[in-house]
Amino acid sequence: SSLQAPYVWLSLGDKEKALEAWAPYKLGGGTLAEFAELGDYFFKRDYQGLYEAAHAKKHPKWDVNFLIPAIYYLEKWQEIVSMMENWPADHPIDPQSPARTMGTGNARENEIGSKGSGSIGTRAAYYAHALASLGRREEAEPVWLWALELSENLSGGTPIQLQQKHHLRLLVFASRGEKEAAILEFEAMADNEWRWLMSPGNMDRTVYGVGLGWFEDSPILDSIRDDPRFIAVVERVKADNAAMLARLNGGLTLEDLLEQE
Repeated sequence: SSLQAPYVWLSLGDKEKALEAWAPYKLGGGTLAEFAELGDYFFKRDYQGLYEAAHAKKHPKWDVNFLIPAIYYLEKWQEIVSMMENWPADHPIDPQSPARTMGTGNARENEIGSKGSGSIGTRAAYYAHALASLGRREEAEPVWLWALELSENLSGGTPIQLQQKHHLRLLVFASRGEKEAAILEFEAMADNEWRWLMSPGNMDRTVYGVGLGWFEDSPILDSIRDDPRFIAVVERVKADNAAMLARLNGGLTLEDLLEQE
């Protein structure tokens, strides 16, 4: 969709074209303009600014799509755990978020398709990481296992499904400090055509292999961030993206590129 275009340009390494693609969404006013305004903070990697702006909006939709990611990227673990523990049962946007995130209640009884598994599983992995970061590892364990269970719904064989599957497993293993397993999942993720460095993530309820925002900034990956193998994969992805950007600058359209990929 056209909403993907700014994220594509950012992942390819062209911030100027990303901002050009983003600008029209600010002109019409209303919800879409607010969405674009908040999205700017992700583009700039300004998580503190995003946190403050999303708080100021005082609307549950922006809590779900922007405030929660900002809290994670700022590593405000107690705040995210408290938010989930006190989540209102009548939340107008996502009343079942705690049950789905933790795999409790009737969450396991409901059939969750591949698209839902990617988004819910990402949230579960991050929430478990928040618990573990607060020393509540025993509580984190069943949530990690729930994320791994959801990853098994992503075995359809398409590149996006495989990216999501390896991504969920990467998050869980990196969070738990299982570095070797995490690196193997990351390598498999890239081998299955993952190339997003900046992702729509939870902002539009779709996970393109990596959730929330800038991949390299994700605190859940701290345990492997300095590993030479992790760095090598990131550099390989950036090199491939630079090559794609060169093709676009040579006359290929973004639509053609998306169709080819």
